[in-house]
Parts: sequence; structure tokens; C-alpha cells
Amino acid sequence: MIYSYFCWMSRPFQVICLGDPQKQINKYPGNQGEHIMSMREWNILVVEDEPDGQMVIAGILNYFHVQVETVGTAEDALKILAGKSFNAVVIDLMLPGMDGLTLVQTLRENVSTASLPCIAITAYHTSAVKQQALDCGFDIYFSKPVDDTAFIRELNRLIES
Repeated sequence: MIYSYFCWMSRPFQVICLGDPQKQINKYPGNQGEHIMSMREWNILVVEDEPDGQMVIAGILNYFHVQVETVGTAEDALKILAGKSFNAVVIDLMLPGMDGLTLVQTLRENVSTASLPCIAITAYHTSAVKQQALDCGFDIYFSKPVDDTAFIRELNRLIES
């Protein structure tokens, strides 16, 4: 199966998955294949203001049967996180209003979300931006377009560790 999505900055992006998700996850380095069942139990919050970006990240996660909720602002994310539990949060760095860096700092200061795995994504990649994101409290950093294989592998490592 090939799932095509229109992505950031008008560039085409494809999530290419051939066959069964069980077999795909077994191909990822460091994975013994036992995580596919637990991935079905994950609930990931995606904080992304661009609908195309939401669709791409949700499409990657949905392929592996991960439950996904999406919001467009950091403020909406804080409201949802106040009342619901998630296994991780994927956050775009450039959001309207409160940006992703401020959001992750806010999450790290709150006792109930301080240890929540946070994944940064951005279309404005530089080594300085990556370092700033990691210094602010993100656990993992990805530039757009997101490499779906690396994204799932690192998310799996982060949540299951």
C-alpha cells in the first residue's frame, strides 16, 4: 500500500508501507516485534497548526494502529492535557500564539506532564534549532518532511523505554 499526502511547503510526501504493519515494525532496528500490540494501546497528541501536517503525522501513526488526537494550538493542547492522559506529544515548533518551545517548557514545569515524552517537528531545520529544541526539553527532534521509519522507531524506543 502507498499512502500519499500533500505535505509542508507544497512538497509531495509518501508514507510507503508494504504489507502488514506487524512485519513492518519487525524490520526496525532494535525491535523484536513485541511492541505492535502495545502500540495499539498508545494515545498520541499531535500539536500541529497545518492540516496537511496533522494528516501526515496522523497517517503514519494510524498505519500502526496508534490512537491519535490532533489540535492546532499550544493552548488547545494544554486544555486537553489537563484532562486526558497521553503516551507522548508530537509538537510543531512554529505554532500560532504560544510556540512549541514554550509549550514543552510549560509541560516540563508541570508535575503531571513533566515526564511526558515530547517529540519536536519543524520545517525550519538548522542544527541551532535542533539544539535549542533539545535544550528546552524535547526528547526527540525531527525535521519535516518526517522520515516515517525513523519516526516510528524512535517513538517506539521512547515510549517503551
